[in-house]
Amino acid sequence: MQDIDQQELTPIQQAIMSCVRDEPGQWSRSSLAKLLVGSKSSRAAAMGDHPNYGRLANHGRKEITFEIDILIQQHLLSTDHQGKLVLASESSYLSDTMGIS
Repeated sequence: MQDIDQQELTPIQQAIMSCVRDEPGQWSRSSLAKLLVGSKSSRAAAMGDHPNYGRLANHGRKEITFEIDILIQQHLLSTDHQGKLVLASESSYLSDTMGIS
């Protein structure tokens, strides 16, 4: 993962990176976007007690997913073998040490 100053990230990207850093491998692109916008879908609503639920309620799910994709393209985020978001450095570590790609 390249070194990047948090100030170089947009507030949306900072929120995304914070969630993935705190809970690597827990969120797909879609589930993280739903969590951050505070989606009312039944599965997302079950996350209503999560501290980041609705953190970006003034943004759309597509916008957040787009920002996640940018972070993946910038090699700051990656997905694990189950399609869950991890920091890019963690993905490299798993691949190198455990043969997981």
